Amino acid sequence: MKINDRFTLLFVRIVQKLLGLRKVGSGTALPGLIIEKYIPSAFERFAGQLDTIILITGTNGKTTTKAIMSEIFQEADIEFVSNKSGSNMKRGILSAFLENSNLSGKLRSKTGIFEVEEATLPRIVDNLKPSILIVTNLFRDQLDAYGEVNKTREYIRDAIEKSPEAKVILNGDDPLVSTLTKNLPNETLYFSIAEKYRKNISYEGISTKNGSSDILQASKIVIQEDLSSEFQADDQTYLLKTPGIYHVYNALAAILSAELMEIDQAHISNAIQNFKSAFGRGETIEYRTITGKKINFKILLIKNPAGFTLTLDLLKRTKGIKLLLILNDKIADGRDVSWIWDSEVEKLNDIQPNLIITSGTRAHDMALRIKYSLKESEQNILVRPNIRRAILSAGKRAKQDETIYVLPTYTAMNEFRKLLGKKF
Repeated sequence: MKINDRFTLLFVRIVQKLLGLRKVGSGTALPGLIIEKYIPSAFERFAGQLDTIILITGTNGKTTTKAIMSEIFQEADIEFVSNKSGSNMKRGILSAFLENSNLSGKLRSKTGIFEVEEATLPRIVDNLKPSILIVTNLFRDQLDAYGEVNKTREYIRDAIEKSPEAKVILNGDDPLVSTLTKNLPNETLYFSIAEKYRKNISYEGISTKNGSSDILQASKIVIQEDLSSEFQADDQTYLLKTPGIYHVYNALAAILSAELMEIDQAHISNAIQNFKSAFGRGETIEYRTITGKKINFKILLIKNPAGFTLTLDLLKRTKGIKLLLILNDKIADGRDVSWIWDSEVEKLNDIQPNLIITSGTRAHDMALRIKYSLKESEQNILVRPNIRRAILSAGKRAKQDETIYVLPTYTAMNEFRKLLGKKF
């Protein structure tokens, strides 16, 4: 490595440390952006040091699937490098490489687990040659960024075509995903849930029966009172604390990848049972109000119609709750928030919340959508665009030890967690 490159690496490592000390956003991609600009060959050099690379892409579930896999690898004592913060573009992966390397640019790990934004995937697989490639699902998401979902599918299909040696793990219930390797040489495995549990999941495309024998299917799925899940797959019973039946899919994808890595079943089961929700994906944060009252915020990220609808469907099990919905329209959220009108917000009538607060840059848009969805027009909706004020309003109205369910978009989730003193 050239002397100038070493100085650049040293400078960027200092930047990383400073960002960590200041708790600036999580997983900022700034270090990777600097390296990408001043050492263009760094990405290829770092990637070439890895023996095994697992890539995860798709609309929903990338972060949770990666987090479950990370838990499994830690349980099995396998060292790995990962973009833990969820920064899933090239510069975010570069930042992860930097954190895992010394000043000579040598990585400490030989295995990589990375979530990758769909449009980024075909641009990096030439260097980041995947051993395993997982596709979680394909839903309409940020149409102002990607266009129609079929365009997103083309990105992923292109990446798979460039990776003929990769073993591919696909959602067998999603018609747009399950056919991605058709006429391609890749060894393909599928994950699925029993048909009766997927009736509320609106996949696009025409569903066809998958005749493959390489399917890991979850059955006997039970959602507990605390919204955790129990399910069976291949005669094994798994306990998953992360709420939502959609996270069972993520667990199945992680199980398949671990089995391909020949990780012991005991490690897999223990890791899934011990897994704590990835940030914003069902995590609970304890909070004390200015009067000393203790309450809990349970965060359930929403970012598109499918995810929003499934989250509301999950919350039907918890009638009379308090809800805080935070809608932002920043670039990472998608500028076009019309997707809230494609979400089944009418499910709020089944939830029957006793308090609804809307917040964020588009708080009024969310409040209007809720007004149109409720049968009881007299339902009081508090609009607090400022997230700090929304937190104070929620805290003032909550009882001791009560749980408030927070449904934020991506940047809103980051701001909300920061206000509660959390970093990623």
